[in-house]
Amino acid sequence: MGVRVLAPRSNYWHCKNLTRLHIPELHRAIYTRVPIPYGDLDYRFAVSAMIDAGYDGMVGIEGLRVGDQLSGDAESLNRLKSLFQELS
Repeated sequence: MGVRVLAPRSNYWHCKNLTRLHIPELHRAIYTRVPIPYGDLDYRFAVSAMIDAGYDGMVGIEGLRVGDQLSGDAESLNRLKSLFQELS
């Protein structure tokens, strides 16, 4: 199911972003959590879909586990705030 299908039914949105790291020698990929602006998920599309569906619920941002957590989480928050303001 895509964001457009779930958006009209949503009342809480849990957000996080990941980036895929391919390890060719192992024939594997791992995913690591990154701030919202730097991951593989397109949050401009997701926020737009949620707004189009009339979403007015809560948004929870899953925090980073490694690195500078406060700065990374602030980047995630600021990106989502700016997208909601820009696209509303």
